[in-house]
Amino acid sequence: MKHLWKIILLLAAAGLLVWVFAGRLQPEAVVAEARRGTAFDAVTGTVEVFADFDMRLKTERQGRLAEVKANVGDIVEKGDVVARQESRTLDLRIESLKLRLAAARERQALRNPREFDIENVERELEAVRLSVEMNQAPRSRLEQVERELEKQQVFHELDRIGQREQTALLENELAQLELERDLLTVEATFDGEIIEQLRFAGDILGPNTDLVRVVAPGRFLELTLNEEDYFGVERDQRVTVRLASYPDRQFEGRVDRLAGAADPAEKTRKVTVRVDDDEGLLAPGLTGEALLYKDTREDAVLVPRRALLGNRVFVLVDGRVEVRRVTPGFLGLDRAEIIDGIEPGDIVVVENQSLLREGGRARAREARRW
Repeated sequence: MKHLWKIILLLAAAGLLVWVFAGRLQPEAVVAEARRGTAFDAVTGTVEVFADFDMRLKTERQGRLAEVKANVGDIVEKGDVVARQESRTLDLRIESLKLRLAAARERQALRNPREFDIENVERELEAVRLSVEMNQAPRSRLEQVERELEKQQVFHELDRIGQREQTALLENELAQLELERDLLTVEATFDGEIIEQLRFAGDILGPNTDLVRVVAPGRFLELTLNEEDYFGVERDQRVTVRLASYPDRQFEGRVDRLAGAADPAEKTRKVTVRVDDDEGLLAPGLTGEALLYKDTREDAVLVPRRALLGNRVFVLVDGRVEVRRVTPGFLGLDRAEIIDGIEPGDIVVVENQSLLREGGRARAREARRW
């Protein structure tokens, strides 16, 4: 009898070991429970951050860089002087020209000597006219004096025209030199921050040389979508953004503008997105992914997006695997709507589907986040 009990205990222990090892040999399925919620019709795309204005301020003339008045990190306003090139040669020419112009204006203000000649001829004309009337001088003499008066008046007007011309030419030359000097001063063309200094005092520069880079405080994102995802995109639709530099942050934004043309080579279209960034985290050049929400549907059956394999979903029922054909609805970044084939409360597999076979058994492990 004791021998029989030993055999029974050994068989029970062996069975227990077989049951334990069989359970451990079953594949593990990461699962989540289907539930009701709000479904989003959304599309994904890549994004890049841009500043409203991002410009490299350049020189317009050749010359030595005398000073850079704004350093990296400085905030400048439109019209602020950022840099100056050497202008001593121009300054001397301008001062010389100002002296010449002042002298020309003084000469123009003086009485023209020809006015005295005209007055003398006018007095002579009156006398000759009287003599002609009294038959004491021939009429030809009167005509001769009239022509002399007309000649003196013409010479006087020519002198005045010459003086005005000389003054105007000097004024024009001065204006050109002052413009040349102004072009040696580089000013900010918009409000922004200096984020890069490319040249330094003492450098010999040619025209169109980059000096500093200025970035405006406003930001926008450029969202690139595949052409097939573009249908239904409208202004003011919600957009959520995740950037590579901030993987744990989500930025909220709205569609601001739709591109007027597509890229035929890449088969894409672009959308401009305005994003809330009160903390100033969005530096130009950052990249990431975005989700654009076209539409929503309430009280929908939802499963994790990872559970949907085409039109199939793996489901665990009492530890056994079922493969169900489903009808997907709206697809979001993390969630998928199932119109038919899944009910709330069903346990769907979200990972390791390739290890499972229909009708087989599997051990369930709940997904961390859903």
